[in-house]
Amino acid sequence: MSDDWEIDKQEEINSRKNTRKIFLLYMVVLMLIIIIIAGGSVYYLSKFFSSLCGAADCD
Repeated sequence: MSDDWEIDKQEEINSRKNTRKIFLLYMVVLMLIIIIIAGGSVYYLSKFFSSLCGAADCD
Protein backbone atom coordinates (compact mmCIF):
# COMPACT_ATOMS: atom_id res chain seq x y z
CA MET A 1 0.00 0.00 0.00
CA SER A 2 2.77 2.44 0.90
CA ASP A 3 4.60 1.53 -2.33
CA ASP A 4 1.60 2.70 -4.36
CA TRP A 5 1.56 5.92 -2.39
CA GLU A 6 5.29 6.48 -3.05
CA ILE A 7 4.81 5.85 -6.78
CA ASP A 8 1.87 8.27 -6.90
CA LYS A 9 3.88 10.89 -5.03
CA GLN A 10 6.83 10.49 -7.43
CA GLU A 11 4.53 10.71 -10.47
CA GLU A 12 3.00 13.89 -9.07
CA ILE A 13 6.46 15.41 -8.57
CA ASN A 14 7.50 14.44 -12.11
CA SER A 15 4.32 15.87 -13.61
CA ARG A 16 4.88 19.13 -11.74
CA LYS A 17 8.44 19.32 -13.08
CA ASN A 18 7.22 18.68 -16.63
CA THR A 19 4.49 21.29 -16.24
CA ARG A 20 7.06 23.81 -15.01
CA LYS A 21 9.37 23.05 -17.96
CA ILE A 22 6.52 23.44 -20.45
CA PHE A 23 5.42 26.70 -18.78
CA LEU A 24 8.96 28.13 -18.87
CA LEU A 25 9.40 27.10 -22.50
CA TYR A 26 6.07 28.75 -23.35
CA MET A 27 7.10 31.95 -21.57
CA VAL A 28 10.45 32.09 -23.40
CA VAL A 29 8.78 31.59 -26.78
CA LEU A 30 6.15 34.22 -25.95
CA MET A 31 8.86 36.68 -24.89
CA LEU A 32 10.78 36.13 -28.15
CA ILE A 33 7.63 36.70 -30.21
CA ILE A 34 6.87 39.92 -28.31
CA ILE A 35 10.45 41.16 -28.81
CA ILE A 36 10.31 40.39 -32.55
CA ILE A 37 6.94 42.11 -32.97
CA ALA A 38 8.05 45.14 -30.94
CA GLY A 39 11.31 45.46 -32.86
CA GLY A 40 9.57 45.14 -36.21
CA SER A 41 6.89 47.66 -35.31
CA VAL A 42 9.48 50.18 -34.10
CA TYR A 43 11.42 49.72 -37.34
CA TYR A 44 8.37 50.15 -39.56
CA LEU A 45 7.02 53.07 -37.53
CA SER A 46 10.34 54.91 -37.79
CA LYS A 47 10.42 54.17 -41.51
CA PHE A 48 6.84 55.43 -41.87
CA PHE A 49 7.49 58.67 -39.99
CA SER A 50 10.71 59.33 -41.89
CA SER A 51 8.81 58.89 -45.17
CA LEU A 52 6.19 61.37 -43.94
CA CYS A 53 8.91 63.95 -43.46
CA GLY A 54 9.78 64.03 -47.15
CA ALA A 55 13.31 65.38 -46.70
CA ALA A 56 16.39 63.16 -46.84
CA ASP A 57 17.70 64.10 -43.39
CA CYS A 58 14.80 65.20 -41.26
CA ASP A 59 16.13 64.51 -37.75
